[in-house]
Amino acid sequence: VGGLGLIFYGFAWLFIPAEGEKENEARRLLSGRVEGTSLSAVLVALVGCGLFLASLGNGSIIFSLMLVAAVAGAAYWSQHRRQAEAAEA
Repeated sequence: VGGLGLIFYGFAWLFIPAEGEKENEARRLLSGRVEGTSLSAVLVALVGCGLFLASLGNGSIIFSLMLVAAVAGAAYWSQHRRQAEAAEA
């Protein structure tokens, strides 16, 4: 509903450990082991925040556009990083 589901999904992704794992993504993120899944969870929550604020209609279009740019930048960075790792191997 207006981005609230993405907010809850992103935070659940951060705080509930995956099946068979002992650490959650938030603990990995706070310990300095930044991985793509942690960043994805944060971005999902941020996109949800942007959608929620945009649905309130209080002129938060600039914030929503910045979030879209952040998601696009993260996707580009992730793809570039994978290509660099594949080239090294």
